Order: sequence, then structure tokens, then C-alpha cells
Amino acid sequence: MTKKPETEVNFDEGQLELPGDRFHDEFRGQIQKDIMHRYIYAERFVEKKIVLDVACGEGYGSSLLGARARSVLGIDIDPATVAHAERRYASDRVRFQVGDIACLPVADASVDIAICFETIEHVADQPGAVAELRRVLKPDGILVISTPNIAVRNGARPEGNPFHTHELTGPEFVSLLERQFPTVRFLVQHNIHGSVILPGAASSGADAHLAKALGGHSVSSGDAMAVRSYIAIATGADDIKPVTSLYDDSQELEHEREEFRDAVATMHAYAEDLKRERAKTVALEAELRSVTKAGAGDEQPLRTLTVANEILKIQVEHLRAKLKSLGVQDLRDLR
Repeated sequence: MTKKPETEVNFDEGQLELPGDRFHDEFRGQIQKDIMHRYIYAERFVEKKIVLDVACGEGYGSSLLGARARSVLGIDIDPATVAHAERRYASDRVRFQVGDIACLPVADASVDIAICFETIEHVADQPGAVAELRRVLKPDGILVISTPNIAVRNGARPEGNPFHTHELTGPEFVSLLERQFPTVRFLVQHNIHGSVILPGAASSGADAHLAKALGGHSVSSGDAMAVRSYIAIATGADDIKPVTSLYDDSQELEHEREEFRDAVATMHAYAEDLKRERAKTVALEAELRSVTKAGAGDEQPLRTLTVANEILKIQVEHLRAKLKSLGVQDLRDLR
């Protein structure tokens, strides 16, 4: 049994501040699609099964699997993360516990399906971690595991990921698993408008083709796809047949387009308000100069115009600030 870290946990019921290289279900963007797709892909293996989700994070994926599984135990090394997951996602079929992949708090040969996504690259003793996963699986149990393709993920991060202990190539990943599992099926995950999971051989060479719209009528065409993550299905059984899987986010894309259209309309409305306020300011300044030049004995009109002019300047600056918050630095950007 892994000893719990001696850490006092205090947090609100609100959003969890996750430490390190972690995911929260409220995150958006490609990483959210990638992680969601991996859990959705794993769903096909867990029907009425005993499932272990290693490095479960904040618990959303464990909860998703719990809809079909007989039971799900989510394990994570961070006590605050586990407490949050237990509070938010625990049910009669889903529970969470503090634990370490190096010494899982689970009995030998007691698990049907083990899930281990984007975790092995964080571990110093990777052969030991895979052996531990094999220990808890039944003889014909299945491990669904993934690790990032660093060549793609770290393209804009040449210094690498500081949370990764050892990063694996595709062949290294397969070789690591084959030490413990007689059957390993290698897959890869690509990005489209969503995500696609394919057999590894279908990602390059004669078995692959990718056509990509570049805008307008321009299209690129090639035989290789940019692999974001390597995925493997490993088992003690004689064979297993992974399937191709597509995660379609076209509805989310349309929602994003609608939000963009609303933002543009808001920016145009602010811009029109700004133009009107500017025009009022110019007219008041002209009237102010006229009154001053005439040298009228009565100072009241002069005071009134001065105050009105200052108010308009404040309003103009307020509108400028609103436009700047929407990313507009110059009204000409809206033409």
C-alpha cells in the first residue's frame, strides 16, 4: 500500500488549482479534445468491467468511464486532486484514492481494464511502472496507455517539458510494453477539427494520405500526419483488435464561430459609439474656443462647456478601453 503524502489539503468547492502538467475538465482547446477522445475511445473496453484509472487527475475521465463500467477506481498522487475528484465525481460505481503508479494500492490480478494516459513520461522507473500495471491486471486484462509524441508537442518548446522525466519515441514505447505484455497494438492520435485515433501503420507512408485546407482555394497534400500522442492497447490475451476512432467537434466549432461573430458585432458597436463621442468632443471644443475668443463676461457657459468636454473625454477613454480589451488597438482594424 502506498503511503499517503503528508500534506494538509485545504480548498474551496470551486475550481481546483491543479499542480504541474495536468488537465481540468473546464479547459478548452486541442488538449481538451485529445484527452476527451482517449477516454471515449477507452469506453468500448470497459462495459461491466472493473477499471483502474491511474493518474486520474481531477476525475472527469473516471466519471465518464463509470457510466459503463462495473466499477472505477481513480488513483492520483496528489491529495488535493483526489479530494476534489471525490467531492465532484464520486458515485456508487466511481471512487478515488491517493496512490502512486510505482506502488498501486490494488490487489494482484484484480483489474479488468487499466487506463494510464500521458503518465509514463513522468515516471523515473518506467519498466517498474509497467510491471506494476501488469501486476494488478488479470491474466487477460487490458491496458490502454498513451504518451505524447514529443517531436510534435515540444515543437514550440525546445527546452522540453519540465514535468517529464523521460520521453519515449514510438518504438521505445512499444518495446517498453512488450517486456510485460505478449500482445501490444500500437495506435497514433492526430488532430483534425477534433481528433482521430488510427493504427500506427496508417499514419505514414503508403497507408496514409492527408489533404489539408490552407485557406481560400489552397490545399496541401501529403503522406504523413502530425502525430500528437502514441496510444497502445496491451493485454495478456492472445489478440485484440483496436478500431479507428473519430472525435467530431464540428458543433463546437460552429459555437466558436458564433461567439466570434458576436464579438465582432460588439466591437463594431463600441467603435460606432466611440466615433459619436469623438464627434461630440470636437464640436464642444470648437464651441469652447468660440466662447473663449468672444470673451463673454458671463463665465457660466464657459464652465458648462468645459465640464461637458471633460465628461466626453472620459467617455471616449472608456470606449477605447473596451475596444482594447477586445483586442482592437485602432479603429482602422475594424474596416
